[in-house]
Amino acid sequence: HNLDDARKYAIHRVLLHCRKDGFGFYVMERKSDGASLGMCGLVKRDFLDDIDIGYALLPEFYAKGYAQEAARAMMIFAEQKLGLPRIAAITTTTNLPSIRLLEKLGLRHEKNFFAPNDEEELMLFGKELGHGNPA
Repeated sequence: HNLDDARKYAIHRVLLHCRKDGFGFYVMERKSDGASLGMCGLVKRDFLDDIDIGYALLPEFYAKGYAQEAARAMMIFAEQKLGLPRIAAITTTTNLPSIRLLEKLGLRHEKNFFAPNDEEELMLFGKELGHGNPA
């Protein structure tokens, strides 16, 4: 909503996860000019059994392949560097671009659910890793 909210989010959501878990969200930058496109990373949410891959782009960078490229790299990182046996992802039931991207990454819909203290229905996707084909 504002710069102060952004700072609080970065400190309490992004940096604390990185320190606690050894991974978190990272800035996505365009190689050609270093423009910040959004973020992509891994997070361990209290209400999920598995580590979750997530991404968010600034609107002007939607539908250009950036999220797919970043998410594929994060899947490889999760499997090869972190040795994760499985990866999860969540999205809302109405976010069709995200659903399509998760399916392109090889994640499969497992169930719909509601996160604690949230009224919006979510979809849980998952994929087993460690089979030599990270994404």
